[in-house]
Amino acid sequence: MSAQGIGDILYGREPQPPKRSVGRVLNPIIREKGNDAAVAQYREIKAENATDYDLDDEELHRLGYSC
Repeated sequence: MSAQGIGDILYGREPQPPKRSVGRVLNPIIREKGNDAAVAQYREIKAENATDYDLDDEELHRLGYSC
């Protein structure tokens, strides 16, 4: 949980739900269908619902090292 989420709880506000890990979505695609399919899925996620996913550099670095 983020510091903002903790602050929301402490002050009685509804915290934002956590973002989904893009790595957890893309990792199986890389393993089953290859890099090109994962890149296509990443572009689709980024274009259509980027606010629902964690797309920061650290998340993508973890994905790169896990493959």
